[in-house]
Amino acid sequence: MLCSLILFGCLLADVRAQIRQSIPAGSGFGTTGTSGATVVPAQTTPLSPVQPLTMPAPPATTVFDPYAQPTAGAASMPPTLYGQPAAGAAPIVAAPPVVTGQPYGVGALGTPVPAGAYPPASPNSLLPTLNWPQGGFGSSTLNGTTLGNPTRLFTGPRFRYTWLHGGDKSNDFGIHDFDTSVVATYPNFLFSTQPLYIVPSFTFHLWDGPKAPGTDLPARAYSAFVDLGWNSDPRYPFGVELGGRVGVFSDFNSVTTRSIRMLGKALFTSRITPEVQFKAGVIYTDRLGIKLLPAGGILWTPNPDTRFDIFFPRPQLAQRFTTYGNNDVWWYLGGEWGGGSWTIERVPGGESDQVDINDIRVYLGMELGPNAMILAGNRLAFIEGGYVFNRNLEYRSGAGNLDLRDTFMIRVGLGY
Repeated sequence: MLCSLILFGCLLADVRAQIRQSIPAGSGFGTTGTSGATVVPAQTTPLSPVQPLTMPAPPATTVFDPYAQPTAGAASMPPTLYGQPAAGAAPIVAAPPVVTGQPYGVGALGTPVPAGAYPPASPNSLLPTLNWPQGGFGSSTLNGTTLGNPTRLFTGPRFRYTWLHGGDKSNDFGIHDFDTSVVATYPNFLFSTQPLYIVPSFTFHLWDGPKAPGTDLPARAYSAFVDLGWNSDPRYPFGVELGGRVGVFSDFNSVTTRSIRMLGKALFTSRITPEVQFKAGVIYTDRLGIKLLPAGGILWTPNPDTRFDIFFPRPQLAQRFTTYGNNDVWWYLGGEWGGGSWTIERVPGGESDQVDINDIRVYLGMELGPNAMILAGNRLAFIEGGYVFNRNLEYRSGAGNLDLRDTFMIRVGLGY
């Protein structure tokens, strides 16, 4: 029995020695507690070395290109305050407003068609062009409602010079005319929505010849007058054009009641189609030979670059030639009944008489101006040259009546 206990104690001491050898020094195990007993901790699996933390790579971003073609992996819209939409998402596109055209015609008689549905009216004949475009000072508003461009109170001054070649023959007759005027506008005349044009004008005439006996024209004469013009609203299918002129036409050496002359124009207009306008009426000339002249024709604008004003007594065919800066350049072929009537002092004797100068003029010219102004029959500047024929002098007394030689003319102007 004793031998068995000694043998078991030796075996236990041997096992304990082996356990001590397996614990590394400084590990803290196998230390003696405060009570003096030796504490042997339980054997544990040693920890593996600490690995570095790997962060996931940030997702690739796509820069928005508004002009690039959409792809499956591209963003469809630029980033917004609320984040980037998913790649490949369909862009949000607002549908454009539906634009509907205005059909030709009116719904009921007297209902105006929209402005711009028709081409503008043709230039006034015989009397100066009075349908000057409105605007120039910008649009105005009242309580949020756009009132449109106000009408200019004054436009001008305008200048024009006309030269008819003279000569040394007895029936040669040279002319130099210097015209100037200012256009004043009275808007919304008689609540018609259309302006009344008031055009004070003055012309200085220099005459050279003729040398035929008994003609004795003065070297100079004058025309001082005021033009009035009013056109109805061009948006209506029917309308009128009215014009008048009153002034003094004399050499100022013989001023009589006959020196004061009154001219007028009354035309009825009808819009046949958007491209064709018909006109018919009369022109009162207050000359010796012809007092009243029929007037009429059509204005045809087949396209914005062509204008056929087939109107008696002042027809004109025009077409756009080119563009210079902000202005259009048009060339045109035209004709007119020229001349006028003045009271003069006859030499010798100083008797008062009245003379008509009549002729027919055909010319080729070029004009410059903004497109809207040209289509309205106005221009910034022009130059033209042509041939003058069927010329004659007609006196009230009948003494000195003469047929004049044909000649050529040059005319330039600013604003006319």
